[in-house]
Amino acid sequence: MRRITITLVTIAIVASLVLGGVVATGCTGSSDQKVQELEAAVQELQAVREIQELRANYCYYTDTNDWQNISTLFTDDAVCDFGPFGFYDGKEAVIEFFRDLLPAGMSFTMHMAHNPKINVTGDTATGEWYYEVAATSSDNQATWIAGKYIEQYVKVGGMWKFKEIVADWYYSTPYDQGWAEEGMLHDPS
Repeated sequence: MRRITITLVTIAIVASLVLGGVVATGCTGSSDQKVQELEAAVQELQAVREIQELRANYCYYTDTNDWQNISTLFTDDAVCDFGPFGFYDGKEAVIEFFRDLLPAGMSFTMHMAHNPKINVTGDTATGEWYYEVAATSSDNQATWIAGKYIEQYVKVGGMWKFKEIVADWYYSTPYDQGWAEEGMLHDPS
């Protein structure tokens, strides 16, 4: 939250300098439009940052088995398609996956999500992220998993939540064999 506040303060200072220049040069009529454009830009940047935080919390809560907090990240009608790990319809089914099914199949996971593409439209947004997961299966097999998350978000009660997650798997392969030996599940091109 502190980083968001610092960023917003920085944007506000820059905006005041820009608008101050507009007012000082005698430009009128367009300053209201510029203020509206700056406000919209700040709101979009804030939404993108909050969605990035949502995704980061998902990774941390999943990897630390924090089912109570992960349940706060989803809408009641959330849908998750985790490919080979199954399809889950509704928040309760999604939480059951994280609480019961994932730990039964994986004794360790470390999710890494990167290269986000986030598009915000009001109180809804879409996103795509590449993911990599270092994992240990319940039979003690080190595994690499990678693909792309395709997501839908909605703002509920002032908080961004997952409405839908689709995990488009590129590969799941034993660590010692790698994706080149094992082959791809899906060609990402």
